[in-house]
Amino acid sequence: MEFTILIGGDIQPGLRYIPLFRRGDAATIFGDLLKEFKDTEFSIVNLESPFIEKPTPILKAGSVFGIDSSCISGLLESGIDAVCLANNHIMDHGANGLRFTLETCNRNGLLNVGAGKDLSEASRLLIINIKGKRIAFLAMADHEFSIAGRNAWGVNPTDLISFVRTVKENHSNYDFLIVLLHEGVEYYSFPSPRLQKFCRFIVEEGANAVICQHSHCPGSYEFYKDVPIVYGQGDFISENCSHLADPRGFLTKLTLYDDNTQMEIIPYTQIPQEGVRRMHRTEKERFISDLEERNKLLYDPDLLEDAWQRYCEKQTNYYIALLRGYGRYFRKLNSIFHLERFSSSKQVTSLLHLVRCEAHREVMQTILEQLYHKKRAFQPENNAYNKT
Repeated sequence: MEFTILIGGDIQPGLRYIPLFRRGDAATIFGDLLKEFKDTEFSIVNLESPFIEKPTPILKAGSVFGIDSSCISGLLESGIDAVCLANNHIMDHGANGLRFTLETCNRNGLLNVGAGKDLSEASRLLIINIKGKRIAFLAMADHEFSIAGRNAWGVNPTDLISFVRTVKENHSNYDFLIVLLHEGVEYYSFPSPRLQKFCRFIVEEGANAVICQHSHCPGSYEFYKDVPIVYGQGDFISENCSHLADPRGFLTKLTLYDDNTQMEIIPYTQIPQEGVRRMHRTEKERFISDLEERNKLLYDPDLLEDAWQRYCEKQTNYYIALLRGYGRYFRKLNSIFHLERFSSSKQVTSLLHLVRCEAHREVMQTILEQLYHKKRAFQPENNAYNKT
């Protein structure tokens, strides 16, 4: 017996897409990809913008997203069955925004996974039944400004211990396990060595597929122990304004058999004013060829490590500026004059010790979180949901 699961990447409707989502114009939004959603047994995408009644933005680093609840029409008319909410933007409008998002999804019959009123609810599996088989979805996100707590709204954090416990406690409740990770470095097409190690361990613990999203660019994929691991699908629907943004990406189509999992990628590109469309034959062939070349690095730890080291070296100015607390103008100066060159050996050694040592890093993170919550408490617009 076989059945298919279709997985799409990040959906964040901007100004150009919002009218289309409001009126449920799935044909324009998804174009010739719409048939894929209609024909598959089950489909899920990553919803990276909360449904909100009114703006209540939280204090955070990075962009803040939010759309009105009428935009759910675009998802419903497409035939999409579920949304993953475990990402770094679903809490952009705090507990009120997430609560309203869950209410909107539940009211309209749109399944969801990865977020809730507390950590226990956010970590729950979504289990569906197809042709007598139970398929479980587990969603996790990197630690940013959206993570749930014991008594706090948010998303399920990436945590190895929690993952192992969840699998141990629930493995008799499902036949297949698909893990969705909102992990990876933005605009980097490969996993870090740490992320690859983590994903491979997830496979060793019984996952039938691991799909990483969040990177905003087409990534790479491998088969580890005959199980597919995808490191970045690219944005699905987004008006990402970064000059690094890539309009291309791919849907991941899984065909699940009793003894193995097959995967097909469906490349697409976003076309201004037209929505997302399949690539033309020549563009598709070039895209797949480039993808297969990237995939080769995943099987050579030395090449993957070298690519990671080269990427990090290029980011030195940016991250040193962040560590020093530089604002936008000082960061620009740092990119020109390379101020990190004037750091003493003692300064570099101290910073390395703080971020590399687990004990020091935990202390430093706790201190910064305490300061963050104190700053956030003084934001009047946040008082309504700080008390929930």
